[in-house]
Amino acid sequence: MNIIISDKKNKLLIYLLIIVGSISLFCLSFNIFKEKSLPTSSSSHSISAILEDVQAINNKCNSFCKNGDLNCELALKNISNIKTNLSKLKNNLSSSDEKQKSLITALDNNILIYDQMYSMLKNSKASDIEVSSKNLRTYHNTANNIYSNLGNNNVLKDTFYAIESTINYCFENNVKNKEKDIKNDQAALFVSSLDTIISSFEKSMEDLNSLTKDARNNKITYELAISKVDDKIKSLESFNSELRKLSIPNKGTISYEKLISSLNEYDNYLASFKYALSMEKMYSDNKEYSNDFFDSLYSTSKDYLNSFQTYYDKFKNSYFQYKSDVL
Repeated sequence: MNIIISDKKNKLLIYLLIIVGSISLFCLSFNIFKEKSLPTSSSSHSISAILEDVQAINNKCNSFCKNGDLNCELALKNISNIKTNLSKLKNNLSSSDEKQKSLITALDNNILIYDQMYSMLKNSKASDIEVSSKNLRTYHNTANNIYSNLGNNNVLKDTFYAIESTINYCFENNVKNKEKDIKNDQAALFVSSLDTIISSFEKSMEDLNSLTKDARNNKITYELAISKVDDKIKSLESFNSELRKLSIPNKGTISYEKLISSLNEYDNYLASFKYALSMEKMYSDNKEYSNDFFDSLYSTSKDYLNSFQTYYDKFKNSYFQYKSDVL
């Protein structure tokens, strides 16, 4: 009787072991089957999470670019951190997985965006701005296409605005730099031309009182003295003609106008002096007129000469300051 009970217990134990083993084997097989039959879902979830992290890093460009306004100094400070964080993500990926391999390519181009952006902002006046802008957009398009294929087309949404702001900023600086160069060239040409005119004028500029003395002392004739005054008048007309040909920079207008005013006074002096000299010639043979009378004829011309000297000194001071500012 005891032997029969014992056999039954052994059989029951065997049956229980078989059942437990079967259940365990089923569970193990199910898990293996689940892992093998559903790899795409798991991988997609992982890529999706990584893309969200990539987007969060790229969105940090908002710290230096808002509403199309770019803060260049802040951008140069923050770009390095963005690149570092993107590189860390890339280094954790495996090229053995096809999607992660694509993601690595996208991140490479994503990082190149910031490399190019930094280079452009560091030298925003470079002459190759068009080539750099084209490269920047190429890196963006390549990375954005891959991100979109992997399921997220918003990864570089904010970065796009930072890219366009960078390009606009560099183009504006480039234009300003060219305008500055043009203005500097104009200023240099204006100064060079005006210096030449002034040098020639100062060599011919003089107090003509010596002509009067020479004519009175019969060293030269009055006709010759008057002819010399006419030569001075013609020279002054030539100087004025050269001045009218000049292209005057905005900042040079004040000096130019002061010079014109002083030359007008010198023109008045020459005209007045010629008139006085002609009057003296007319009455030079009349012994009734003394030298004091003849000297009085030149009082107006002396006033014009003094006025000229005052105006010319003001011009020289203004012109000296102008050259110090632009050269």
